[in-house]
Amino acid sequence: MSKGERMVLKNRIAHRIWPCIAATMLLMFLVSCGESSDSPLQDSDGDGLSDAQENRIGTDPYNHDTDGDGYHDEEEVLSSTDPVDRTDPPVVIGYWSSWGTNHDNDNGQGTSDPVQFEDIPSEYTVVMVAFATTTDQFTPVFNPDPNFPFSRASVDAAHLKGQKVIISIGGAVGADFAINTEERKTKFVNGMIQLIDEYGFDGIDIDLENTALANTDANLFAEATQEIVNHYKTPRNNFWLTMAPEFPNCRKGKFYYDYINNLNGSYTLICPQMYNQNGDGFSKENGEWVPENTGVMAEFLPVAVDVFINSYGSQYQSNDVPQIPEDKFVIGLPTGLGAAHDGIATPAEMAQVWSQLTDGNIIVRGFMFWCIDWDKTYGWIYSNKASELLNGP
Repeated sequence: MSKGERMVLKNRIAHRIWPCIAATMLLMFLVSCGESSDSPLQDSDGDGLSDAQENRIGTDPYNHDTDGDGYHDEEEVLSSTDPVDRTDPPVVIGYWSSWGTNHDNDNGQGTSDPVQFEDIPSEYTVVMVAFATTTDQFTPVFNPDPNFPFSRASVDAAHLKGQKVIISIGGAVGADFAINTEERKTKFVNGMIQLIDEYGFDGIDIDLENTALANTDANLFAEATQEIVNHYKTPRNNFWLTMAPEFPNCRKGKFYYDYINNLNGSYTLICPQMYNQNGDGFSKENGEWVPENTGVMAEFLPVAVDVFINSYGSQYQSNDVPQIPEDKFVIGLPTGLGAAHDGIATPAEMAQVWSQLTDGNIIVRGFMFWCIDWDKTYGWIYSNKASELLNGP
């Protein structure tokens, strides 16, 4: 059995068995106390589970996230996932357009079907709320369309569906951030904290593009985002830091190369956008060029993933990108024509790529999609296929 088949089988078993185990454990917690601890309620790592409870279920009482997957131990127990399995749970990430609908100017697909936040299907385990922008280059602003209501209650309701909700910063239009002085960094941090407090977001996602990359200092921005994460991160709150860079901007000399390296691994997930790059690509070990383009994504994506995870072909300038651990790597794709002008991978190509990666013992964390409204337009074929590949049909 391959590594990928073991992962799918394990997730199937977890989905069926862990709810029963979790319910049993919770009942035990209520009626029992620790035999070996001086205090039956002692919680050395502050994750909400007592040391005695953690000893019973096999988690580390001195580490709030035993398996290091970004979910604290109590959260995994309550959500019926395995707190000692690093590869669980996989993620299906989708960007929700807070302005409603998107118009396709490139492929003649018309306008996408808008999605109310409350109607986002549970196949999306992480929802990126797009976007926090700025009008003065440093103060974040978030103004969802009133026709598409969004509030703290929306986030709470998503939590009940098992979804994390993250505010995404930037976007391709109207987000001319320029965080390049200590004063601007401080104002950006304070503004983000105020915004996160208002809505109760579970993390921040970085999607700086275009002029924001040229005008923002990568070192200062790494300090800023780390300050935000540290402000919220506690043993009972694994506040997430994610990003969705366009893959060419991860190369040496580009913003995300420096930003990622300055973070020294203290990020949750990186979801490179593998689309809209007009035939840019990577080199195979023998120097053969593999472009990103619609129609060849089944060839391009395995090479691209290998480049990021294994520093594949790193002697070539095109491949000089930060190395990203596979459990923090997410494949970023568009949800069909309209969502992007090139780099469209069909669900069948997604399956082909996933099979090739898992056969090569590469298990990435999941898929990211721009955007949820185009997925709805095409009948949810992208989120459904991703969920099937990650968790089994």
